[in-house]
Amino acid sequence: MGALRGDGARRLPRYFAARLLVRDGALAANDVACGLLLLALGYRSLSPQGGLARWGATAVGIWLLLAPLAFWAPMTASYAIETVVGALAIDFSTLIPGMPGMRMLDGPTTPPG
Repeated sequence: MGALRGDGARRLPRYFAARLLVRDGALAANDVACGLLLLALGYRSLSPQGGLARWGATAVGIWLLLAPLAFWAPMTASYAIETVVGALAIDFSTLIPGMPGMRMLDGPTTPPG
């Protein structure tokens, strides 16, 4: 453990900041805006009347899938992260809770027989 305490321990955070966190300004601003929009739409979709908020979150997820192509993402990591987050936004807003406006039919959970 003592070997990490030299100059290398101070350079490691700068290395990661330079290699992993530096991204295109427009794409980073888009990520922040989409994140705030997903937070607001997710909060709104908690109520039973928030059906359109779920569709809005789905639209933001689709935009996140297309944003690296629109902004010409400079790194493949940016493209991969945007794709994963966009797919998760679509999954958690529409596919997992069920499509807005649809409800389960009443009846037994197992078929007769």
